[in-house]
Amino acid sequence: MKFKNPPVNSLSLELLTEFIISLEKLENDKTFRGIILTSDCPRVFSAGLDLTEMCGKNPAHYAEYWKAVQELWLRLYLSNLVLIAAINEIDGQQGTDHARQLTKNMMRKTTVDRLVKQRDMDIQNFVSFISRDSIQKSLQMYLEKLKQKKG
Repeated sequence: MKFKNPPVNSLSLELLTEFIISLEKLENDKTFRGIILTSDCPRVFSAGLDLTEMCGKNPAHYAEYWKAVQELWLRLYLSNLVLIAAINEIDGQQGTDHARQLTKNMMRKTTVDRLVKQRDMDIQNFVSFISRDSIQKSLQMYLEKLKQKKG
């Protein structure tokens, strides 16, 4: 599977949804025993969460986005497939968190159980935090600075 969300493969709601559906299809197809994840974007594996999904939207969108983030990590943690992150041409720390999440045989049960048990509360905490005016202003300023760097 290749991440393809230029320019930095940020985990947008659309990418998360496509990734979750693809994982489910591969897990249901018993001919697959593993997945290699890589990037279609040069010099970057993934920038991580998509800040534009967390800025200037409504609380229902934030909840939908965070639920998709949770679903992806649960699927990755609980997958019976071998998951390999093939990180090419990496700059600095990009992708290392994803690679670490994909490492099998980690002590996952406690983490998974806690997330499953507190999933709704986790979504509420995320929405409450990301909806704060101060957080929204900070995200808007940061995104504006990123746009200025491009231009």
